[in-house]
Amino acid sequence: MRLTVFCALICTLLLACNTAKKTADAVPSSAKSEKVVAASTTEKPQPEPRFIKWDKTHVNLGTVKKGDKRELSYEFTNVYNETLEIEIISACHCTELKHTNKPIPPGGSYRIDAIFDSKEKDVAETIYIDVIFKNEDPRSGYPIVEQVTYYFEIDK
Repeated sequence: MRLTVFCALICTLLLACNTAKKTADAVPSSAKSEKVVAASTTEKPQPEPRFIKWDKTHVNLGTVKKGDKRELSYEFTNVYNETLEIEIISACHCTELKHTNKPIPPGGSYRIDAIFDSKEKDVAETIYIDVIFKNEDPRSGYPIVEQVTYYFEIDK
């Protein structure tokens, strides 16, 4: 059963880039900014964390010139009563992820660095970064899965 769930998660992750929300037409023109100098972050309201607490769950990269690269990072703290271990961290092929596979003790923190490469992108998009833990959620029996996102618009 666990292998089936894991395989389903991997298939979902592999398709994440192709099925990510393409929001170029969904953003009203009045909400689009002409120029964004630096990436901005927004805090989405989060329920009380059960396992980890993110420093942020979304980054808005603003307008990115096609072919440019942008760096971003996410950090979280283990608020669970057990050491957490990461099974896999994945994202779209346009995103290079840098992280370690060290266990995260209770109260410990962890950083995920990402580099977005816009060379193959033609439209605005939200990219999902999935973090799958080896630990199981005691309520469901399934692996703990967390997700963070970033958004960009393309200037061709």
